[in-house]
Amino acid sequence: MPVARSRPPARGRRRLSFWWVAAVCCVALIAGAIVFGAGTGDQQDEGPAAARGKRIVTDFDGDGHADLAVPAPLSTVDGVRLAGSVSVVYGSQAGPAPRRPQVIDRASKGPLGVLAARQEQFGDHAVARDLDSDGFTDLALGRSVLWGSREGLRTGSTLAAGGVRGGDFDGDGHADLLDADLTVGYGPFSRAGEPRRTGKKPRAHFGDDQWPRTITVGDLTGDGRDDVVTGQGFEEMQNRGYFFQGRSTGLAPEPEELNTYNGAGAVGDVDGDGYGDLVVRELGSVSEGAEHEKGEIRVLRGSASGPGRAATVIDQESAEVPGTGRAGDQFGFALAAGDVDGDGRADVAVGVPGRNGG
Repeated sequence: MPVARSRPPARGRRRLSFWWVAAVCCVALIAGAIVFGAGTGDQQDEGPAAARGKRIVTDFDGDGHADLAVPAPLSTVDGVRLAGSVSVVYGSQAGPAPRRPQVIDRASKGPLGVLAARQEQFGDHAVARDLDSDGFTDLALGRSVLWGSREGLRTGSTLAAGGVRGGDFDGDGHADLLDADLTVGYGPFSRAGEPRRTGKKPRAHFGDDQWPRTITVGDLTGDGRDDVVTGQGFEEMQNRGYFFQGRSTGLAPEPEELNTYNGAGAVGDVDGDGYGDLVVRELGSVSEGAEHEKGEIRVLRGSASGPGRAATVIDQESAEVPGTGRAGDQFGFALAAGDVDGDGRADVAVGVPGRNGG
């Protein structure tokens, strides 16, 4: 099981750019997520185009300007604790349009106006995708979906099957939804919330639950189809991650085991070779007490056959990482990948919630 420590790159090889970012973790814990681009609620969904450094824009009203959805699943609605809500800010030529805010919850008179439920945490899973292929980005929220239109998110439906991640797992150009048990609803979807077809539940054992603890989506094989990486375990133990490859027929039912005990993850082409690379938080075989650890992340390079076995390990002792690691930092608690400097290669933001001053 080869593991390589982070070291200066060889001549001609780009070094991985990354930052520790406390705000990433604060968003994950307090607001639930910020949804933009083609990503999902936890920003772990980097589709084929995103993995190759292309920009994908969420545009709920089709005006050509990027829009922003911010779920707040822990918020109180009409006195109901933890009912949850989602705030939408529409973009304009001048940037965010604060005069057009939209707050969506189950107690409002909006498209999903029903009684708020205690501890429902509405908005905990948010996926921004053009689900019906009409050119407007839609917003899936668990078992509900808000349809994009020229007026924005104004009508809603109930999905036949839920979705916690978005992607294109069969490469047909239509958005698909992945449920918590890895069942896939393949798009395009009808306005009644019905997918074109539904895939079979993968044959895999996820430990103490019927679904994995973490799900990361992105194109790791460079074939234009999204793949899935899961993290799972049993009670305080963490099992090795699984890799499910996207194929022309859809998500493969049989996974391959990875050389990592992974938690949170992100996908991005960090070395510019055309394959999405997998960046994950490494938990070790015992996940209990992870909140007391310094933390580390691992980078598994993508290839035509998926993530490699060798991993580059990065922690706060690695070159160019600010400061030094201390117990409880939880380096890697949250991860996001994207091309920040426009050089065509993904950079990585790393959440460090236990670090003082950030």
